[in-house]
Amino acid sequence: MVSILVAAYNATDYLDACLRSIQAQTMADFEVLCVDDCSTDGSMDILRRYAASDPRIKVFRTERNSGQAVARNIALEQAKGDIVTFLDADDWYDEHALEEIVKTFERDAEADVVLYDLKYATPQADGSYALRDYDMPAFDHLDNIEAARRSISWEGIHGWFAMRADLYKRFPYDTTCKAYSDDITSTLQFLHAKKVVRSAARYYYRQNAASVTHKATARRFDILRAKERLAVLLREEDVPADFHERAATQVWRWLIDCCMYEYMHGHELSAADHAYGLSEIKRVWQTVNLTLVDKSLLRKFGHMHLRYWWLFRLQNRIYFSLRQVLGKNIEQ
Repeated sequence: MVSILVAAYNATDYLDACLRSIQAQTMADFEVLCVDDCSTDGSMDILRRYAASDPRIKVFRTERNSGQAVARNIALEQAKGDIVTFLDADDWYDEHALEEIVKTFERDAEADVVLYDLKYATPQADGSYALRDYDMPAFDHLDNIEAARRSISWEGIHGWFAMRADLYKRFPYDTTCKAYSDDITSTLQFLHAKKVVRSAARYYYRQNAASVTHKATARRFDILRAKERLAVLLREEDVPADFHERAATQVWRWLIDCCMYEYMHGHELSAADHAYGLSEIKRVWQTVNLTLVDKSLLRKFGHMHLRYWWLFRLQNRIYFSLRQVLGKNIEQ
């Protein structure tokens, strides 16, 4: 059986499509563990309606709004399947997705992680979706070290997958941050897998302007603590030295990205959220381990550390002002 984790927060516009895509699967041996993260819209009503008519769907609710990691962990604790996967409340599956996932696991006894064929789905004015493939070089499988190495910077691999339940439960979602917890957890899961394999199972990732990663919110700055947390956890693992260098470099890259985000969207945040974002940027600027950061990156204008905070901030303003003129301020 496949256990599907669905974390939902204020997702009334998308939940029907999400759950219908699960019910439309060509393979029927699954359970859906839905956790409403204290939504303030009608999400819980939708979940209860589906659960009332389909015994495979079970519904839970957090005591307070706690973020995706906590919600998914609640679902994970209840999972009874041999294989565990997830579907975000604003995304959907192709009707053959679960069947393809199971077939891939059955073909390879050493596969602990099976990656989806990920499609970015961008809404169009006419109600259709423009589809784009995730940029991932061709491979059949990766060993645990190479898969984990790529996941530190999400280059050549992605984090949408199904996993054997024992591994998933051994490494539940890190709850350091409300957002970006999967950036931490997936690397550790990959690291302890025997093999990471691709599949033809299609997952549609909706490009939703209202999501945490696309709208102006203080949660965006959580990525800094997530990347720092990953660097800390990797120090507790027996990994090649380049893992630590990659992790520290990612902390610095995301620091610069957050500087750009503050430059572009600081005026959209509340005074308190803006102050919080700046304090997070300054904290990381003060504490990052520069000896591990890629030296070529630190030599680039706009990415240099510089000795004084005010000088670093001045560099930011000049750098992003020039990029804005050139139309190059593109968010990750």
